[in-house]
Amino acid sequence: MTRVLIINENELFGLGIKQLLEKESDFKVTFLQPLSKECKNTKIISAYDVYLLESTPMSLELAKQIFEINLKARIVMFYDRYISHLKQLVSVGISGFIKTTTSITELILTLRLVNHGHASFPLPLLDQLITAKQDFSSDSIIPDNVLSKKELEILHCIAAGKNNRKISEELFLSVRSVEYHLTKIFKKLDVESRLEALSKAISLNIIQISN
Repeated sequence: MTRVLIINENELFGLGIKQLLEKESDFKVTFLQPLSKECKNTKIISAYDVYLLESTPMSLELAKQIFEINLKARIVMFYDRYISHLKQLVSVGISGFIKTTTSITELILTLRLVNHGHASFPLPLLDQLITAKQDFSSDSIIPDNVLSKKELEILHCIAAGKNNRKISEELFLSVRSVEYHLTKIFKKLDVESRLEALSKAISLNIIQISN
């Protein structure tokens, strides 16, 4: 029996995956949300074979915490299109990645593979990882001063969950100015969304987010 723990902010998504996996006789599945009391209980978290996480700015730290309490853990991570901190996730020991739009059959196969000690990487992510390794020297040395003080402040606001209007009120900017700064941030970090910008800034130590 393979004990699977799904940790996901989206309850509907997590419970749906749990229900589908439990149709297989060799899976025993639990779903937890990352901020729940159970998810902070190391005794509970350590009791699983395979962990199914979502790709978020905090996923790297969560993976590290899991490995600290369960050295034999196998972690599979959902992703949408692109993972800016892929190299760091691989370096800590993530066993597999799978798109959120994949079929349940492929997900089941991936979980079984990683549980038996194999790695599972979609070809686009392998290409991304190879490219990142080749360009490591240029990709990993983005200095803090590439982003202006105002741009760093905006990233910290994004990390705090603030939308553009809240950011404009806090930083005494117009919403249009916030959007302009965000466009510059996306271009400098080579990303296409707020989440990707925050994730890449954290992975490159441009900003630090305290728990």
